[in-house]
Amino acid sequence: MNTNRITNDCRVTMPLVWRDVNTDISEEMTLADYYPEIRRMLYLRCSLLPPSKFISGNKLDVNGVADYTVVYLSADGQICSVPFLSEYSFSLPIENMSEFEMGEGVTVMAHSVCESSSVRVSSPRRFQLRSHLRTSVGAWGKRLCAEQINGIENEESIERLGATLNAVECFCESSDVITLTDEYRLPEANATVSAAEGRVSVSDCTKEEDSIRVRGEIVIDLLTSKSEACPEVVQRKIPFDVSTELDGIELGEDLSLRVSGNVTDLSVNVEEDVVNLEVSAVLEMCCFGTRELEYTADIFSVEQDCECQYRELDIPKLLYNGRLSHIQNDKISAEELGIFDDANLVDVRAYAMIEGTDREDNKTKLRGICKYSVVYERGGEYASSEAKLPFNCELDVEAFEELIGFDAIADGVSVRAKRDGDFIDLDSRIDISATLWGRERVRFLESVEFGEPIEKQEPAFIVCYPTHEDDVWSIAKRYSVRQSDISGDPQNDSFIMIER
Repeated sequence: MNTNRITNDCRVTMPLVWRDVNTDISEEMTLADYYPEIRRMLYLRCSLLPPSKFISGNKLDVNGVADYTVVYLSADGQICSVPFLSEYSFSLPIENMSEFEMGEGVTVMAHSVCESSSVRVSSPRRFQLRSHLRTSVGAWGKRLCAEQINGIENEESIERLGATLNAVECFCESSDVITLTDEYRLPEANATVSAAEGRVSVSDCTKEEDSIRVRGEIVIDLLTSKSEACPEVVQRKIPFDVSTELDGIELGEDLSLRVSGNVTDLSVNVEEDVVNLEVSAVLEMCCFGTRELEYTADIFSVEQDCECQYRELDIPKLLYNGRLSHIQNDKISAEELGIFDDANLVDVRAYAMIEGTDREDNKTKLRGICKYSVVYERGGEYASSEAKLPFNCELDVEAFEELIGFDAIADGVSVRAKRDGDFIDLDSRIDISATLWGRERVRFLESVEFGEPIEKQEPAFIVCYPTHEDDVWSIAKRYSVRQSDISGDPQNDSFIMIER
């Protein structure tokens, strides 16, 4: 009697979805009554927290929040700032969902960058903002690679060619909210804080039994204003050392860690010339490891004819997963920025993003853009200019034929600027978290149809003259014999003996 058997013994982690999505935000905002009126915009800061994501039916829904800070010059000539939020969302279809075991769990990676933004004042209390966002979305799931066997009479007659592969495993987890405090005494009485900005800088992450230990600091820049003096930027660094358990994740010895962070809330309270800071942040951990999987590469029966169907899949191969810091030293023409010789630099902000990858001289580089917003003062008046400078960051990545995917986050953690004749010297540090993977093409046995019985013959010895492409398996399948029935080495012997 013919029987059918489905073998579900190989599930490989592979991308369900991997693409960039462009989103436009357009908002018209009105200042609350307790904010001074706007005379001139100086610069706009857009912070994008990791969006929420969930799978609903056959689509992936992504919802995010853009956290803006507008820094402007008020009607009385003071530098002020105002925060506001704007939501965005989109959905992505999952076209090949049926090929994945959704019950095994799906890991979704998503982060957004603000590629461009502009703000226009329409009245002293109203302004219009436009932003173009790019969100990189990747969903990883367990793809079923199983052979379907049809028409086998005697399972004991089956000969299998087993194989193994090192499959990538991907896990992403968010930490609990980290809350830190700090205080700073203003340089003189009646000084004020005009604007504040915080960023997370991770210095080290290590695996400790069933948890991840992360060390770093939250960097806070305070733009302080003093009487009869130019505002200045004061930088505060608050260290942290936290451990986060990763529920349900096996932390193998080859685990590769990538940790980045986002400030979710920053509170600034000034009392009697003392600035009290309270900042909250969340860490995003992206872990990659490998797991050895066994699968059936080929099959035949010594009693029945068979026809096999195969499928080739590009199995992800992890090339790089980690963090690094890039130092950018560059010059910007003061004339090009519209900054006169007698102008004083007040504040410089750096915003970085990764645009792509390049391969040159067998080296892999991340290609990015760093946008600088420069605030300056001249004759008691404040103004701002922007400049974009490219950067390249070399990665320690092994040689590969093709890069099939990458995910990278960049952030300008600190920047120093000084006047040098006709130029503005910039010295900035850009923190980068990146993951790159290539591919390994693997041929899986997809199905096999067993047919007519093989005609029985009297026991005999067969002399086989192997080609340079033959091995024991190919010869055993050709003659429908077990591998143990072959005497000799097809790779080295001019002929071998087959007993059947």
